[in-house]
Amino acid sequence: MKEPAFKPLAEATDGYVLQVHSLERPKDINAPFILCDPIAARRAVEQAGKINVPFRVALPTYGYLLAFDKTGHFVGLSAEGPQKSWPEGVQVREVRADPTEMASLVQSFATNRPPALRGIIWYRFPTIVDNFNWHWPTLGAIVASRSPRESLRAETRLIEAGLVEINLVNDGELDLSSRLVVEVRWSRNGGARLVASDGLHGFTMLNAGTSSITFQNQSQPGRFAASDRQTIGWLRFDRDCEVQLEVKKF
Repeated sequence: MKEPAFKPLAEATDGYVLQVHSLERPKDINAPFILCDPIAARRAVEQAGKINVPFRVALPTYGYLLAFDKTGHFVGLSAEGPQKSWPEGVQVREVRADPTEMASLVQSFATNRPPALRGIIWYRFPTIVDNFNWHWPTLGAIVASRSPRESLRAETRLIEAGLVEINLVNDGELDLSSRLVVEVRWSRNGGARLVASDGLHGFTMLNAGTSSITFQNQSQPGRFAASDRQTIGWLRFDRDCEVQLEVKKF
C-alpha cells in the first residue's frame, strides 16, 4: 500500500484481501519472532480504509517450527504436514499466532472499523492432522468476538481397587504449552500406602513421600490442545483411599 500505484489498482477492482500476517527470515535464534503485530495490523486496516475500496483482512491461526544450527543461524522451518527430520545439534523454536491478541483485534473491528472493511478471512481452518494450527474451540470463540477462555483441571479415575489414574483435562478454548505440575495428596489416617506409581506422556514423578507425590512435565512441554484429555500417571495403593489433586502452571 506504500506504492503510489496501489490506490488506482485497488480502485480498478471490486475488492481485495489485505494480508497482515507473515514471517520474515530470522537472523538468528535470539531474534524476536511474530506472525502478526496487532498494532501494525490495525494501522494497515486504517490505511486501507482511506482508499475506500471494499476489502477483507486476512488474519493468522497457524504457527511454524523454526530450526537453527549449533551457531544459532537459521536453517529452515516446518509447519503442517509430516515433521522434518533435522540434523543432529539443531535447535528449534516455535512461533504461533497469538489467540488473545487476535481476539482483541477482532473485537476492535467489531466496534471501530472503516466502512470499507467488509469481513475477516482466517488462514487457515483447523484440521485434525495440523498440529501447528489453532483448534476449533479457539477459532470459534474469536469468531464470536470474545477472548478464548482458559480452563485446566486434574481429575482421578478409579481403574480398580487401589489403582488410581491421574488425568489432565483442558476444558477451555486455548491450547496450553506451560510447564505444569500436578500435586497429588492422600490421607495417611486411612492407613493407605503407595506401593507403585509412574508418569506418562512426558510427565515424570518428583518428591514422592508417604502422603504426596508430584507429577511434572518435561522442560520442553508439548502443546496441550483445547478440549483435550490426557493421562499423565497412575498410583497403586495397598487399599482404596481418597486422592486430592492440585494443578499449577509455571
